[in-house]
Amino acid sequence: MGKKKRQFVKPRDKSRDQPSFFWFFSEKHEKKVILLLCVLAGLRIFVFAAAFPFFNNVDEQAHFDLVYKYAHGRIPHTLEHFSPGSSRLIVLYGSPEYFYEPNQFPYQKIPPPLWSFPDTPEYRILEERSVSFWSNMVNHEATQPPVYYMAAAAWYKLGKVLGVGGGQELYWLRFLNIFVYVLLLWGSFAYVKKLFPANILLRFGVPLMLVAFPQDVMYTINNDILSPLFFTMGFFGLMGICLSESKSYKFYLITGLMIACSFLTKVSNVAILGLFGVILLLRIKKVAKLKKLRMELPKIVLAFSATLIPIALWEGTNYFILGGITGSSEVIKMSGWTVKPFGEIWNHPIFSLTGMVTFWNGLMTTFWRGELVWYKTALASRAFDLFYSVSSFLFIVAAAAGLILHRQTTPSEERFVYSMILLAAGLSILFLVGVSISYDFNGWYYPSRAYPYLTSGRLISGTLVPFLMLYLNGLSYILSKFRLSRYWAVVVLIIAVLITVSEVVLSYPVFKSQYNWFHLP
Repeated sequence: MGKKKRQFVKPRDKSRDQPSFFWFFSEKHEKKVILLLCVLAGLRIFVFAAAFPFFNNVDEQAHFDLVYKYAHGRIPHTLEHFSPGSSRLIVLYGSPEYFYEPNQFPYQKIPPPLWSFPDTPEYRILEERSVSFWSNMVNHEATQPPVYYMAAAAWYKLGKVLGVGGGQELYWLRFLNIFVYVLLLWGSFAYVKKLFPANILLRFGVPLMLVAFPQDVMYTINNDILSPLFFTMGFFGLMGICLSESKSYKFYLITGLMIACSFLTKVSNVAILGLFGVILLLRIKKVAKLKKLRMELPKIVLAFSATLIPIALWEGTNYFILGGITGSSEVIKMSGWTVKPFGEIWNHPIFSLTGMVTFWNGLMTTFWRGELVWYKTALASRAFDLFYSVSSFLFIVAAAAGLILHRQTTPSEERFVYSMILLAAGLSILFLVGVSISYDFNGWYYPSRAYPYLTSGRLISGTLVPFLMLYLNGLSYILSKFRLSRYWAVVVLIIAVLITVSEVVLSYPVFKSQYNWFHLP
């Protein structure tokens, strides 16, 4: 008798367990659904990026000036003044609506945009004085890592080739975010499907949450916008290296480059380097046990080199020019921060229950909704801030508890992925805690002595997709305890719709601004 042909069983599509009115969450319709979600996500980014005028409270002036410098062949290696060209655009198209209230102006009304003024001698004098003021300002972001500014400068030059100018060139830079975010959504779907092909909740839940996720930094010119994309690609690349039998040299090379790009986009993505070290050690241990180390070692060296060589070149340049590897020493000096003596670190309020709650609330609310203000008031809702903070805590704890309590029945690959997500999240949070407790902020406005917490969630937005995977896994675990697992789509849709409605309501005054894209000539 011949050998029986081996049968491969395709994972059952769990969408069959959903109520009939969610038939579109199925493998048959998945490409159409994801394409629709990409369109919706891109449309949301476009509308809000166009609605918010320039320049906001999240250092958008400084980030634009750096893009302008890179686009004109000027790569700063130390703190520099704003360029005259970028200063002129800041003066012409900047709105006072972020930092002032109407009652601070004559007639209790925001004045019209400067670009709408008639071309008179008085106007030209006012413009030149304002340009001179900005040209004498120091750009505190000048020593930031280069990846975003290189990419945005290339996009800026493309706009110039296409004839984009004036205020339109500012919005052209923001509209780069549309393509970045759509690529993030599509990539997260593809990676999650590859890791968990039978998990219908993650496969559709992560893209659905991305469509509605209200992080407003995605509407601005800011280097944080590339963090989720590069961090996600690096993270899933590492998962592929560790969980697969073998990957090609090309895969190792691309993974290493994505990790390098993540760090060279934002230093606060340093968690990906810690994860990289852990994964390489585990991979070496695994192939050594299988006696394949000689075959895999060149690939590991390639990934290691692709990661560290670009980072070493940038840090080496910073060290020889600025005296510090990250380029932050000059910024810290300018801000007036001083390093605390070791003994004083432990007096920080974060080591109390109240301090922990304060730090967590501040971090989670800004991680979800961002930090933009309007008329000096945060675009925030107390009810939704509470939801972001509490649900994040409950769902993450539930996800961790589920992994521990059901470790015997959970596939080892799934346990490993979620363990790495928890590690990445933990390292990212520890980075912010480390900065918070290490410095005396003296007279600085944020962080400050009164609020000595670095809680800007955008700084760790690289972990966005892994966070959503963990968040949805915790939601799934809680629903299973109430025997409501089959209604996951209802719950996720409700969350997505509510936070979208909240974002629209909170941002409604912004849409009426005479300074935004809808009012440009």
